[in-house]
Amino acid sequence: AGWEGWGVGGGRALGSFAFQLARARGIDPRTADGLSGLRYAAAGAPDAGRQDSLMYVYASALSHTGHCDQAIPILEGVARRQREPPVVPLAQAQLGHCTLFLGRQALDAGRAQEAEQWFREAASGGDEHDPIVRAAYIGLGDVLFARGALQDAAEAYQRALAGAQPGDSLAQIAAQKLNLVANAGTVIH
Repeated sequence: AGWEGWGVGGGRALGSFAFQLARARGIDPRTADGLSGLRYAAAGAPDAGRQDSLMYVYASALSHTGHCDQAIPILEGVARRQREPPVVPLAQAQLGHCTLFLGRQALDAGRAQEAEQWFREAASGGDEHDPIVRAAYIGLGDVLFARGALQDAAEAYQRALAGAQPGDSLAQIAAQKLNLVANAGTVIH
């Protein structure tokens, strides 16, 4: 799915060559050539599991270089297909990081509605005790607070407190933001 746009098919010589080269030399996804090589190596992977493993590495490299918008559809595909079980939770975790990153980026750019969508997606992606989910609730609370939906913001911040251990930095941030909501006139229960 999607290989045609790269001009490479799994059965084509270029894709097979790239996979062999990647295996032999190792791939440094921090470079443009390495990143490009991952696409070709995945196209030439001998089986679906290795293809998804390479696609995960490719998407992870994209996200680490600030291209989460490009990484998300790849990570979603790897997680959905579940062709390489050990990679699935890694893809899901990276997906959470990316949605959180895009939410924060949208919020910082003043695109509150877009930010809310990303934060809601990140918050729905896992266990409520997961730091990514908890950070997403803080972001969602920030959007709601700015909108004046104080009770909803307070609920989001309270959800960010879930599973907090003493000294937890996310809990400290959520508590500070709850105080802001309280000072704004909301009754917190």
